[in-house]
Amino acid sequence: MKLHSPICDIPGLNPSNYKMLERLALATVRDLLLYFPRDYIKYRRVKIYQLKVGESVTVVGKIQNHEVVSPPKNPLLTIQTIIVKDRTGKIACKRFFNHPYYQSKNWRNEQAATYVAGGIVAISGIVKADRYYGRLLTSPEIRLIDLDEARDTKNSIIPIYPLTKGISNEIIQDAVSSALEVLELLIDPLPQDLRRKHGLMELQEAIANIHQPPDETKLEAARRRLVFDEFFYLQLSFLVRRHRLLARSALTKITPVGSLLEQFYSQLPFSLTFAQRRVINDILNDMTSKTSMNRLVQGDVGSGKTIVAVVAILAAIQSSYQAALMAPTEVLAEQHYRKIAVWFERLGVSVQLLTGSTKTPKRKEIHAQLETGELSLLVGTHALLQDKVNFNKLGLVVK
Repeated sequence: MKLHSPICDIPGLNPSNYKMLERLALATVRDLLLYFPRDYIKYRRVKIYQLKVGESVTVVGKIQNHEVVSPPKNPLLTIQTIIVKDRTGKIACKRFFNHPYYQSKNWRNEQAATYVAGGIVAISGIVKADRYYGRLLTSPEIRLIDLDEARDTKNSIIPIYPLTKGISNEIIQDAVSSALEVLELLIDPLPQDLRRKHGLMELQEAIANIHQPPDETKLEAARRRLVFDEFFYLQLSFLVRRHRLLARSALTKITPVGSLLEQFYSQLPFSLTFAQRRVINDILNDMTSKTSMNRLVQGDVGSGKTIVAVVAILAAIQSSYQAALMAPTEVLAEQHYRKIAVWFERLGVSVQLLTGSTKTPKRKEIHAQLETGELSLLVGTHALLQDKVNFNKLGLVVK
């Protein structure tokens, strides 16, 4: 197998498994390696005589008996029972299957060949009360182990994967175990110096430990490496995007001073704060630069972010450009429109509101005014992103 090998090359999977795995977007061996568990169940190892109802435990012992039956009243149900014993007692383990595949002779023969009397297993699950057996482990995780593993097994950490109908957690675990055999082919893209600086595991070791953690320390170290990768590549994508934006010349030339801004300032019943003036100056300087502006204005409710946005919009309009102001909801868009409309009416600047609720005749009127350049500012929701919304000369978008 290789990293790009299709999942049909993975031993132990049948054709019906392939289709189910494709639903999970798992097409290659590499996909399986990068299909991380969504959670873990942690069990502590105890002897059978110590088992208490309600506890999550791991029991290590020898198989005494294995049986697969289907009740006459429910022939589609398959019940697998395994009796396991250690020196202190024995416990029954039951697993239930409700799919035609588990009715096949091939599956039953495979189970009989796997769970042979005398074989050593580690079984992890929750202890439940049972009228017949007294205590029972239902739907447990079962692993065949050897004598050395039996001595070393103290606690168990079982990965739980995102599933779809027809695929069990055990099938994913087995497929991942096979995929891990070619893990050495996966190249770690992070330089060794960077890993050493941040105390990170190698990628191969992290993936192995995220799927099959021997203990919580290794699991946390694997998580830390993979979380670092996620944020590292996200940050890189942002830097690449910023570089492209800075390399792209701005198509607009904004005049930071003019009659519209002076008239707007004069009609305000209050003076702008120092912080507002500072942010406005930064924005106007950006708008006159040779690169496109991409700025985030952050502030508490009532801090004057709308005033800052309006100043930038007026700077664009007085430079013969149109502007758009987008809001996430119709209610917020209407609030912005009502406030801005009062200011713009005094200035003789045209402004319209466009949302999903705007009637067709009004919508067509707005579209026509935008295309001719008659409309200076359009306030709205995601409706502004529709194909029919065509600006004549868009210079600024505020959202």
